Amino acid sequence: PSAPSGTLSDTATVTAPNGVTDPVLTNNSATDSDTLVLSADLKVTVTDGQTRYTPGASDTYTIVVTNNGLGRVTGAGVSDSFPAFFGGVTFTATQTGGASGFTASGSGNIHDTVTMPGGSVITYIATGTISLSATGTISDTVTVTAPNGVTDPNLTNNSATDSDTHR
Repeated sequence: PSAPSGTLSDTATVTAPNGVTDPVLTNNSATDSDTLVLSADLKVTVTDGQTRYTPGASDTYTIVVTNNGLGRVTGAGVSDSFPAFFGGVTFTATQTGGASGFTASGSGNIHDTVTMPGGSVITYIATGTISLSATGTISDTVTVTAPNGVTDPNLTNNSATDSDTHR
């Protein structure tokens, strides 16, 4: 189901009882109107389940995108530009709760525009190989962004980073 949108209006009217004359009929009714704002709480997490990496080894990131809000979001952006030292990336994605628009399988970076009903989840599993020349810290950052017109009350969980250091 879609979230409500548009304007919510409520009108109250009073009528004088029989035998009573109302001298001002123009003030017997009042309307309150409020514009409904679509609200979602988009959230993303990313982890490879470890804190250290080995050059030349395979690694797998699990990316979970969730709409914790009640409203349906159409046009949310999911983006993961994998680290330069993480190559040969292939990924699959699944959903629960009716999410759509994601790339079910692919290679390289993830750049999807998705539709997520309230409570829906998209899970990406990305596998690649850490370069033999990798040094220092390798970080993978994923973001989810709400489209224009959608309010997200918690922007702090719209980006997530997993960092691993060399063994």
